Amino acid sequence: VSQLSSWLLSVRRRQLAALEPPPARPVRSASSSGGSGAEPAGEEDSAEVASCLRQLEEEHGVALLFCAEVSSRVIGSSHSRSDHDLVAVFVPPPAAYLSIEAPRKKLSASFATAGCTAVDVVAYELRHASSMLASNNPTLFEALRSPIVYAATEPFASGARALAERYDALALAASWLHHAKRNHVDFIAGASRRGEEGPVRKKYLHVLRPLLSVRWLRERGRLELPAEGGECPEDDATEVDPAAERWPPQQLQQLLSSLGAAEGDAVYAEMRAALGALLLPSRRGELQQSAPRVPSLDAFIERELAEAEGWLAERRRRQRDGGTRHSARALAACDALCVASIQAAAAGHSGGGDTASGWVGCAAAFSDQPGLDEIGLRYATIEETATGRDKYLGGDKTSAGQGFTRHYAALLEPLRPLVGVTLLEIGVWYGASLAMWSDYLGPTARIIGIDCSLARFRRHLPELRRKGAFRAAEPQTHELDTASEAFVSLVARLPRLHIVLDDGDHTALSQWRLLRLLWPRLLPGGVYVIEDVVQPGAFFAPSAFGAVLGAVANESYLRSAEVNRERERVVSAARAAAVAEVEHARRAVAHATAARERAGDGRDRAAIESALAAKVSALEALEAEGGPRIGERRARAAAREFDASVQSAAALAAEAESIEVRRMCVVIR
Repeated sequence: VSQLSSWLLSVRRRQLAALEPPPARPVRSASSSGGSGAEPAGEEDSAEVASCLRQLEEEHGVALLFCAEVSSRVIGSSHSRSDHDLVAVFVPPPAAYLSIEAPRKKLSASFATAGCTAVDVVAYELRHASSMLASNNPTLFEALRSPIVYAATEPFASGARALAERYDALALAASWLHHAKRNHVDFIAGASRRGEEGPVRKKYLHVLRPLLSVRWLRERGRLELPAEGGECPEDDATEVDPAAERWPPQQLQQLLSSLGAAEGDAVYAEMRAALGALLLPSRRGELQQSAPRVPSLDAFIERELAEAEGWLAERRRRQRDGGTRHSARALAACDALCVASIQAAAAGHSGGGDTASGWVGCAAAFSDQPGLDEIGLRYATIEETATGRDKYLGGDKTSAGQGFTRHYAALLEPLRPLVGVTLLEIGVWYGASLAMWSDYLGPTARIIGIDCSLARFRRHLPELRRKGAFRAAEPQTHELDTASEAFVSLVARLPRLHIVLDDGDHTALSQWRLLRLLWPRLLPGGVYVIEDVVQPGAFFAPSAFGAVLGAVANESYLRSAEVNRERERVVSAARAAAVAEVEHARRAVAHATAARERAGDGRDRAAIESALAAKVSALEALEAEGGPRIGERRARAAAREFDASVQSAAALAAEAESIEVRRMCVVIR
């Protein structure tokens, strides 16, 4: 009791201290490291940028922890009228983290300077920026590597740069390739479709720079994470120079010079000459002008896109991982750095040795706990069957099964330290995953499992207990069909949920219905996972969630022509299916009538009469439903259901922070 009282008093003291706003922090003048090829702002420009940043801090009541120049002034394509494009990380007053409403994740502002150049700032809230850092976001990485820095507060600046050095090359390459493909479609290939004379010259740079960065990783980059001791493991596809730079040069001329030494083909040489001409200081002012497409650059882009996609697919196939191997460790370290940075802001100083070592120690504490896969394999539930051992060794989520635990560890590690986490899993099977979640989330967690049959779970429960499962508390289990009214009633009585895992019958209709029913029960910051969306032989494809995927990425997607075409297809299919169903029922009645006439008074007549009566009843029901207009009735019903689904997708997308497909799972946060 005394320990609990002390802890409560310490929490109250921290809450009161957090109510004090952090002191104003001076924004530094821009600094530039030598030899980078970047073009730092002059003294006058630097002062104007600093004034804009102070205005941003004052207007929004935040403190900038980090701010750096990106884009043209860093890559070497700027001219005298180029804008200042800045990426920043900010922290609100610590009291904001105690509020019911979460602080804004992103601030965007544009300022005009006396020199007639614009200062465009995109600033990310500290927690959101830490999440971006853990997920290998190239936008934040580019800012952390920028040679032109306007603000750098410790411990965030040095801690974030150190964590960025341990990037996941495949995840970063995938992001760069995605940006290159999107920019190519939007800015270059799309210019012809829109009837424009040609793409703006500058747009070639937006395609080539990420594409050349992927090429640099393929030729010279380290494709594996450094080991704990700092050394890079052997890679059978790439010879690694221990002294090699781990990042592609940001300056385009340097990036070009570092590539293609072994190629020497005419296309590559012509590409370098064409791009080099675009970057001549005397021509940089023309980058904003449209120009005819450059055949040599187009040919190079098409070839590089195809080669990069093939290379990335092969690397992922060999690693059997979508590029998130170190997400759990990275999340733990980024979380600790985030906490330390907030503490430093609340204390009103820039941090020091104690604070910096604090977040490293906190990250180390996370690694001392058993990992999710290690816990899952502890419950090696094996059932001997006539065909041999059952496939679910330690539950199908572990590395002995489908290998989902590596993704779950990355998703759920931030929730692990919380008290009273509530998890709902649809589909219990043997119960090994319930035991895994119970151990992983701790004795205060509330684990709820629902299945249409709990027979397997009851049979294996004694074995799970012998292995140490459920020592702190029994899971709450319910034997219910998720399509029943009893399930709907249960959902209404459930507590608010931190985690929902849908591992049920894996049909699109069921999963979409459960998502619409359970999403309102999810707490802010919660995670909703739908498993097995691309399982071979399953009944559906991940396109069932395409509307939500598109709406989260682009809020106008649900109003697009693509969605309207899909609506027309669904309505037409429903109309055609209804007409075909009526025609099939009529043929069935005709065939049964003919069979009765052929049977005469034989012994099978009673069975034939019964079958005929059933078919006549089915036909009468269809005719009563709509008669000759049943097709239109079904079409209208399909349209209403489609519109309701679109509305649900829009509502869900408005609340969802992100949605993604990880291997065979749809993950919504």
